[in-house]
Parts: sequence; C-alpha cells; structure tokens
Amino acid sequence: MVSVTNNTKNFIECNDTPLVVYGAGVSGYWTGYYLKKCDIDFDCYIDKGIEREGALYGGKPVYHPHRMLEYSGGSLRVIIASAHYEVILADIMWLTRQHDLKILCLIPRYKVADQDLTDINQMLGYFRQYLIRTEIPTIFSTDCSAGVLYSWLGWEIASPTINTAIEHEDLVKLCTRPYHYLSLPLGKIEMSKLHRSTAFPPFGECHPQGIIDDIRVNFGHSNDAEKSKEFWNMMRTRVNLNRVIAVMTEYKGSVPLSVMREFAQLKIEKMFLYIRNPHGVDFPSIVKLPATVFLDRSTVLEDTFDLVGWINGDYKLKQ
Repeated sequence: MVSVTNNTKNFIECNDTPLVVYGAGVSGYWTGYYLKKCDIDFDCYIDKGIEREGALYGGKPVYHPHRMLEYSGGSLRVIIASAHYEVILADIMWLTRQHDLKILCLIPRYKVADQDLTDINQMLGYFRQYLIRTEIPTIFSTDCSAGVLYSWLGWEIASPTINTAIEHEDLVKLCTRPYHYLSLPLGKIEMSKLHRSTAFPPFGECHPQGIIDDIRVNFGHSNDAEKSKEFWNMMRTRVNLNRVIAVMTEYKGSVPLSVMREFAQLKIEKMFLYIRNPHGVDFPSIVKLPATVFLDRSTVLEDTFDLVGWINGDYKLKQ
C-alpha cells in the first residue's frame, strides 16, 4: 500500500519507520544535507539510474528501487526529492503491488494561490526553520517574493505584502517609514486594472487596488476587494519592525538608477531579483539574484544561494 502526504512536519515527527530519500540528484543531495543538519537519520538514497550499487552520495549509499523490497512485511517512509514525483510514485506503486509493504511518500506538491505547484523549497522549509538563529523578520517585497520566502523558510507570515504588488519607489518609501505607513489602515479599495509592471495573472483582468497615504497597493490572485483589505489591515499589526528585509524584483522595465540608489541606502538587508543582466546595479549592500531562482520552484535554492546563511548573518556580500 502506498500513501502520500505533503506535510513535512507530520511526516518527520509522527512516524518512526525507516526513512529513505528517492532521488540522488541535486534536490536529493540538499534533502539529505538538511536531514543530517537536523540530526534526522535516513538509511540510503534510492535512484533508478544508479550504475553501481552502494556507491556513496553525500555520505550515504545509493541503491536501485528494488532495495525497498527488503522492508517487506513492514513500513517505510520515502521522501521523493524530485519535481518528477508522479513518475517515481507510479514506479513505487508498481514495485510494491505484489509485496506486503506500507510506504508513506512525502511529495513536494502544494496548493499555492489556487494553483497546484511542485515546490521542493517549500518541502525543505521545515528543515531550514530549525537552523535559523534569529527571530522571524518582516519581509517587504514589490511582488510575491515575501510570501515565497516565508514558505521556503518554514515561517509564519509576518508581513502584509503577500500576493501584492507595489512600485519600486513605493517599496523604498515603505521601508524608510514603516511605522508611518503601517499605522494607517487601508481605507478605500477598488477594482482596477494593474499597471503593466505590476501585473498578475490572469492578465488583463481587474484586481483590488488600495491606497495608503501616497503608496498604491495592488492585490493579486484575488477578485475580492474587501477580503484583500481585511488581510492587509490584519497583517500590518503582525509585523516585526525590529528586523526588516526588503526584496525588490525587476519587472518588464528596468528600475530607475535613482530608485536603486535610494534602495541601496536603506539600513536593512536587501535583495534584488533581476530579469535582465544587472549592469549598473553594482551596490555592495544588495544581494543580487536572478528572478528565475524564485520562479523555478523545482530547483533547490541552495544550489544558487545560501538562504539560511543570509538570514543568520553568515552570508558575506561580495565587495
């Protein structure tokens, strides 16, 4: 019998049956890395493409899937560390159909903004949270990046800029005077087509838009203005302004150099996600990453960037 879950917490904490990681690729490596960092033991890696049985990968042996039959008569937990979990799941079901073996598979599939998404990083968020040595910060972003970071760090949300879009210069204003803007409730809100640089899918449709003093907030993935207003007004009271992180994403147009200079001068941690080659964006105080690392959720972020190290203050910016 094979069953599946995407609840990493219950998968790890509510079961004590033997554990293996299916997939000896990059995602499998980082899954094993975090398991070991959190002192969670697992028996081995399973991979259909293994050329030599028992070869070590990340300090653990790698075996063909038939190795799982050695657990016949009992139970087994399998972390499917791959974006192609459907194929692997089908292989596991075929392998075990004639054997007395109960397998619980952890799969990286989640419901995000009414969409089913494969997200390896959200699965790994459970482990990352235990390696963080700091309190949960408030993350302000020009787009959905704040929400993505919270899920990838296994944290509860502590920011109102979730599924929202604000202009680059408005992010600078918000981060410069957060107490001012968050002390003001979001009042008038209406349905309005978004500016092209802050567009959400489905494109061309109306989304809620509100004004806070001189900042315009566009709410994405929603067509309910009142619910969007309630969410903002609730989350503005749940922030931690003792530590603020700002994430600015380049949209279809480049960020004006004057805005980038103001952004660089903010006395907080900053990240810039670029679409185009960031020539001219050469500020030592800003972490620069391609926006694709957030868009491609099937790739482990650590293959590009040390997220936990950055949050903990161990990450050194290139001077």
